[in-house]
Amino acid sequence: MFFETRHQWFLVTVTSSIDIVKIGKHRMSDLETLEENRTIPRTRTLQGATILVDKNSTFSCQIKTRSDKGFGLKLGNSNGIPDEFQLVDGKNDVCYNVAVVWRKRSMLGVEIVD
Repeated sequence: MFFETRHQWFLVTVTSSIDIVKIGKHRMSDLETLEENRTIPRTRTLQGATILVDKNSTFSCQIKTRSDKGFGLKLGNSNGIPDEFQLVDGKNDVCYNVAVVWRKRSMLGVEIVD
């Protein structure tokens, strides 16, 4: 839940107690992105992976978060990464077909597709 006082937004998190975190001056649309929208929780991890675009084009990245349905990837720049590609988990040496769900400059959210 968000509320505003004198042009400052606050994020209220209800747990066993109420935690109020001062966010500062932001548009409401910016603050809404702070809320957790995942239906399946992700596990934090830091492990190497490779994005395979085709046989001649690969990108190194890190798997920051993972779930049964997808991954949060960190890479130098998401420009040039197509909407669908193969992701090779470097730790387990497993290849996944994935599709991009969201992208930021150096982050990608991908879901596993069949």
